[in-house]
Amino acid sequence: MLSNIRERFSFGSIFLGALQLFIMTAEFEMLKNDPDLEATRGPGGTLIFLDGDQYCVVGPEFVSTEESDCYAFGATREQAIANYAIKRGV
Repeated sequence: MLSNIRERFSFGSIFLGALQLFIMTAEFEMLKNDPDLEATRGPGGTLIFLDGDQYCVVGPEFVSTEESDCYAFGATREQAIANYAIKRGV
């Protein structure tokens, strides 16, 4: 059954639907609008960017790494997104 779900829906569309309810924090808005940060939009309104040698995914409710659990890292974009989904329980 899981393979059928994977065939019919992309991970991104499932992920997007699960995260649409979050409101963006001021900190997230600052990251999103930072002209020096080369970030792209990810599933569910997340931001994805390189932080050193790893990709970082932050969610719309991100405040800081100390105060938030809505971020994750990975060696690739896909791994960072997967780690974010695992961390968020999606």
